[in-house]
Amino acid sequence: MHLVIVAISAIVLALTMIVARGLEQFPVIELRRRARAGHDSSLYRLKAHGRQGEWLLVVIGSVSLIVLLKQFSGWPFWIVLAASLAVIIWPFTLSKGGYLWRLVNITSGWLAKALTHLPLSPSTTHRPSYTKLYEKDDLLELLQRQTRQPDSRISEAELKIAASALTFGDKKVRDAMVPLSKTKRVAETDDIGPHLLDELHKTKADSFMVVKDTGKSVKLQPTGILYLQDALAHSDGGVVRTAMKPIVEFIDEDLGLLPALEAFLARKQHVFVVQNNFEEIVGMLSLQNVLEQIFGSPAKPEPTPAKK
Repeated sequence: MHLVIVAISAIVLALTMIVARGLEQFPVIELRRRARAGHDSSLYRLKAHGRQGEWLLVVIGSVSLIVLLKQFSGWPFWIVLAASLAVIIWPFTLSKGGYLWRLVNITSGWLAKALTHLPLSPSTTHRPSYTKLYEKDDLLELLQRQTRQPDSRISEAELKIAASALTFGDKKVRDAMVPLSKTKRVAETDDIGPHLLDELHKTKADSFMVVKDTGKSVKLQPTGILYLQDALAHSDGGVVRTAMKPIVEFIDEDLGLLPALEAFLARKQHVFVVQNNFEEIVGMLSLQNVLEQIFGSPAKPEPTPAKK
């Protein structure tokens, strides 16, 4: 009889620890999704009871441990037994669909049914969990850990966009702009023809700064923006002045990307000429450049503004 009591108490103690591990393996929102899909409904019913289910596990586990203590006069044995069970079971990740997982669901079903017959106040929602997130870096670290989670249903591209969106406010115009040395500039008196169009195509850009003169010894004087589609529309002849948009908007290189995006929307522009603190032109910033900082890859070309 002594061995039977010991065996039953040890099994009950192990079951409570396994069920507690199963409850901790998934948040309640994920268990709800799995229950709606026809999986782990018993485990979800137990977790939906919130603290009541957790306290029931604590009570059952404590009673089992006390029974084991009563059966042995020497205290080292039950301490070693409890510690061994904790070391073996708690760090163990239960395999969904395995025998232990089925056992967790069966036991959870019994416990959830027992809770419905106990004179306790009903609790259909789990208590709000503490996120343990304090700064943006903590959230970025969480997203990084999510990329290594084997059963994650969030794609790597979506996680990358989320991380880029979190760091978007920390970036400046200079981080997204195209430096002046890499921009193609055209003079407003240049003829639109096969030679110019071929040069524009080679840059793989969609917009170009128009200046009075492209000479190296002349100070840059932007007079407009030439969009590739507008140049193609005048491929039968004419000069750049007739195809360009004669509006130039400037933006500071030290401005944050979030205010820069607001400036794009407020001024209804697609391209800004970037200046430094000395009002020197240092590059160009397009709406496409800004979107690339969020999506982490080249965005679709911005549409050419309609002619007025």
